[in-house]
Amino acid sequence: MNLVFDLDNTLINRNKAYQKWLASFLKIENDNFFDWKIILEKDNWGYTPREFFYKWLINNFSLDFTPDLLINKCANELHFHIDKDPKTIQLLKKLSKNHQLFIATNGGEKNQMNKLKKSGLLEIINSKNIFISEKMKCKKPNKQFFDMIEKCISNTQKTVMIGDDPINDVLGAKQNNWETIWLKFNRELEVNTDFEIQNINELESLLYI
Repeated sequence: MNLVFDLDNTLINRNKAYQKWLASFLKIENDNFFDWKIILEKDNWGYTPREFFYKWLINNFSLDFTPDLLINKCANELHFHIDKDPKTIQLLKKLSKNHQLFIATNGGEKNQMNKLKKSGLLEIINSKNIFISEKMKCKKPNKQFFDMIEKCISNTQKTVMIGDDPINDVLGAKQNNWETIWLKFNRELEVNTDFEIQNINELESLLYI
């Protein structure tokens, strides 16, 4: 089976790393729940366009930055706050014995590759099996993105997309008739997916390795 994984908030905890990165220059106490709640709602799992989000952040916290500077700062620094997850590494090692593993992610090539290195995922998944939107010149959920992946994988095996984004991952993959597994994370959303799990740790019981 071809298993195609999203990266952010699927194989790595992007939200946790992003909050740590924001805390490194925002003067907010960690226990200030109100401010963090508003910030994370505005960020919306990274789905909010970065320029829009950073303009809001700059205005509300009187930051001496421009949106472009924060975009570059994040690309250069976010990976320092990524943690290697032993459970995820162990799961992927088990899966790699019987399945072909791929990563399909939106984002800048430098930023995403830094995350992959810091998380230890490059030790398991071959770099030729990693598809990053900036390098591919198109991004999920564009059908062209999935078409390009299909040219590089075995068409004799079933392909399954695993990700947290209902549009980019699930609807995008459905255009190519891939099966989908949506990571729900307790979100109450109507998603047209074949399977849903709460987080990546539940994948083993679903696939039976």
